[in-house]
Amino acid sequence: MEEADTICDRLAIMDHGRILAINTPKGLKESVGADSIVTISATGNLDSLAQLLQKRIEGATRSQRVDNIIKLHIKGTTGVLPKVVFIAEQEALILPTCQCQNPL
Repeated sequence: MEEADTICDRLAIMDHGRILAINTPKGLKESVGADSIVTISATGNLDSLAQLLQKRIEGATRSQRVDNIIKLHIKGTTGVLPKVVFIAEQEALILPTCQCQNPL
């Protein structure tokens, strides 16, 4: 997406020949509703963990469970990974992976 920021005025996201979204690079990023997405894999009650993370982490806009992964959408990521680990430890859950990335 860094290249698109530099060279594109408008950008289209396509899937199987269908346009899913079209906008400026900035507009597409803003449409996701988060600066970053924290992806967490864990053992235990993931539905409960997803709800706790969304409630207790400032800037969390949405949590989504997909199989054994939680995707936490966040605006502002300063210090978010230690907070995720702390909350998981309080719930006695093990986090094999926890990473933060830009949505686009």
